[in-house]
Amino acid sequence: MNDIHTLLDLVHRGLGAALVPQTIAAKPQAAGLAVVQLPSDSGAEWVVSAVTAPMSAENATAVHLLELLTH
Repeated sequence: MNDIHTLLDLVHRGLGAALVPQTIAAKPQAAGLAVVQLPSDSGAEWVVSAVTAPMSAENATAVHLLELLTH
């Protein structure tokens, strides 16, 4: 997706999860979203954050994605 504000809106509506740079996760438009910092020992030379709507049974796919990313 090339429109970050639309991306964050879709995540707010529970229509997906997103991997975004930390600067995007810190935007006011991301307020209220769950943000999980990815482990720094992954060898990546840049910071990536995952944002999703607050955890609930309705967004089980996002919960599973975040579990995969944090383990």
